[in-house]
Amino acid sequence: MHVPVQPDRTSSVGSDVERDNMSRKPYKIVVNSLALEPAHGGEGMRRLVLQQSDDISPNIEAFANTFLEPGGQFSWHKHEQHDEIMICLAGHGLIKFETGEEFSFEERDTVYIPKGIEHTILSPEVATEYFFFRVI
Repeated sequence: MHVPVQPDRTSSVGSDVERDNMSRKPYKIVVNSLALEPAHGGEGMRRLVLQQSDDISPNIEAFANTFLEPGGQFSWHKHEQHDEIMICLAGHGLIKFETGEEFSFEERDTVYIPKGIEHTILSPEVATEYFFFRVI
């Protein structure tokens, strides 16, 4: 049986300066082996691939593989401390912002969301898969 190599999610790293000065080593995570969990209180699910407690750059807050079923929506939310980059891997949908602006997106499109901007993501017609990177 193949056991994926994953970071130890139970350990914590000190300050950002300590983390920057550490000698990080490469490692592999088998994304499909990670558990699915609810995302943003909406109808979506995610696999949390990387988070700050992992041995990663202090400039990355998290990296997630997320999913919406047809008709699904991530609840309105915002990220106060980090920007978010969304990459659509499969499907298509709509992202709406508190400003009234909205973008439709499809497979391979990338959307940048600055910190502090409230937004929601909808998948009205088809199942949709994304990568989300939250950066500081």
